[in-house]
Amino acid sequence: MRKLFVLTILLLGVLSIGYAQVFGSFTEGPTTGWSPKAIGMGGAFVAVEGDINGATYNPAFAARLPNSQLLISYQYIGLVPDSLGFGQVNMTGNLLSFAVPDNGLWASAIYYTRIAPQEDLGVSYSENVISYSAAKILFNNLALGVNIKRLWVSLPQPYVGDGIGLDLGLIFRLTHNFKIGVTVYNLYSNVYWYNGEEGYHESVSTTVKAGISYQTDRFTIAGDVDFPDLTYHVGGEYIINKNLAVRLGWNIDSPTFGIGFKKDNIALDYAMLYSLRLGGVYHRVGLNMSF
Repeated sequence: MRKLFVLTILLLGVLSIGYAQVFGSFTEGPTTGWSPKAIGMGGAFVAVEGDINGATYNPAFAARLPNSQLLISYQYIGLVPDSLGFGQVNMTGNLLSFAVPDNGLWASAIYYTRIAPQEDLGVSYSENVISYSAAKILFNNLALGVNIKRLWVSLPQPYVGDGIGLDLGLIFRLTHNFKIGVTVYNLYSNVYWYNGEEGYHESVSTTVKAGISYQTDRFTIAGDVDFPDLTYHVGGEYIINKNLAVRLGWNIDSPTFGIGFKKDNIALDYAMLYSLRLGGVYHRVGLNMSF
């Protein structure tokens, strides 16, 4: 009975207020925070370049990739639906991303994200994004990038939720180490909803993330601001040695902690976020390979 109630609320939610307003997986938001490395740094990553952990933050990240990189991430998001009145349903998410450097044309990346209830609701339900990114360095100090995304929600028949989206991003180097980053999420979007009787189109809300970073070989310090909400993220990473890194941050209203272990070209990252707003501890873990 409880599963039926939760599913009914979910369907009413996605068909009344739109996909992006339910779990926020059409954009890089404070709840999702796909990258474990970035979440360990408080989610401040829009101005960090050359690292595949920035794939969902800023499409311009890939312009200065030093090598090809692969990222696989799992996250326990926790009781996000409870804050929306959907009951005690834990959410989990997955990220798969792959990027290659610019070898003459442009740098490219693809990523796939999926967010879904942890428990079995009796029917399929998930929110999904698959994206292709292209990035290029212009004028030495300026990197531009674009994400072209397919956005869809898996729902029981006859319900449909399917659309496309476009993100634009840039990273500008003030100095070799000091950078400014900006991403406009869903500059264009169109999602089609169908409830078995009638259909309609809607756009996903356009949001902007702007930030700064200072990157060296041993440490990174970064800060981001989300618009129009004016929420902020700050954090940093310190590389203790070639095998170990620690991260601390503040994600809107929540302290974060992260740690990274690296052996040759393989890195394992873990992040923990304690949400003062939602309550509880949320975890991210990711495997990163470069080659």
